[in-house]
Amino acid sequence: MDNTLNEMKEQLQLLHHKLEQQNIVNDNLLRKVIHHNVRRINRDTLIMTIVSVISVPYCACLFWWMHLSLAFTLVTILFFTVAIVYTLYAHQGIRASLLINSPTAEVARRIARMKMLYARWLRFSIPFIVCWTAWFAYEIMSLVGISTHERKGILIGAAVGGTIGAILGYFTYRRTQRLASQILDQIKEQPEE
Repeated sequence: MDNTLNEMKEQLQLLHHKLEQQNIVNDNLLRKVIHHNVRRINRDTLIMTIVSVISVPYCACLFWWMHLSLAFTLVTILFFTVAIVYTLYAHQGIRASLLINSPTAEVARRIARMKMLYARWLRFSIPFIVCWTAWFAYEIMSLVGISTHERKGILIGAAVGGTIGAILGYFTYRRTQRLASQILDQIKEQPEE
């Protein structure tokens, strides 16, 4: 009887040891997913931030050269500035080096916050861009000293550029949301700490 009890205790200890090893492996895999996805999210964000920072002086110079109104130019610059600041705010605390060693509850909270802020940004930016596009068309149509063909060329070029920008923005947004969701899904699958 004692022998059987000792064997059962040894098997139970072996089982506990294997479960601990499995939890360590699962945690390491989770940390790799977090690290990989956060790095991709931050890379995309860095690229978009650099493009926005470059767009500020580019738009200011281009709109001045085209003789567009000062109000339109300032609103455009303000929009890019707000977009940059909001993006930095949304990514506050989203660094792979910081999150890899953070408790999973904290990682989940920060990633969920970022996802929510991205979704909120769309509620503002899409209506703004629609109004801005109409204002841009009005500005171009109000220009003096250029032919109808030149106006149409500017508007067609802007439409093509805007469409390409919208498509790239949509796919970047979707990829960011998907990568963030993958992190959150992996955390949900983890056993409670």
